[in-house]
Amino acid sequence: MASQCIGGILILLFGMASTVLSLRLFGGSAEELGAGFFPFWVSAGICAIGAVNLITLWLQRKRISAHWPSRSGWLRLGAALGLFVGYYVALPRLGFAISTFAMVAFFTRLIFDRSWVLSLLLSAGIALMVQGLLSVVLGVRLPSAPWGGPWTF
Repeated sequence: MASQCIGGILILLFGMASTVLSLRLFGGSAEELGAGFFPFWVSAGICAIGAVNLITLWLQRKRISAHWPSRSGWLRLGAALGLFVGYYVALPRLGFAISTFAMVAFFTRLIFDRSWVLSLLLSAGIALMVQGLLSVVLGVRLPSAPWGGPWTF
């Protein structure tokens, strides 16, 4: 229960910070969306998720006792941070599709402890769907691998 409360607070704070940062980008107009439109609404959605989580916990009114994560919890947190740093480094070098595929595969395998087959299938589907949605449907120019290839839209 305490971890859910802490998680809700962190999600809410992250959403608020990213909302403030997204306001620096141009939001555009109804005819032409600007660079800040998508980040603003995603950040607002993250805020809503954190707020709903906290309201639900408050309505349950259970006693919250804080405790530190176990050693495996700290290792998973470190692995998650390492994966995000690796994704940041790999994105301009390997392109969006390959970097996203690798991050989701390792994330589902290491953090959520799923099988490699499920992790690879899930990561392929997510990478292709997000790449297709962002580049084909929304027309966003995503980083591509320097060598090109059929996985770049």
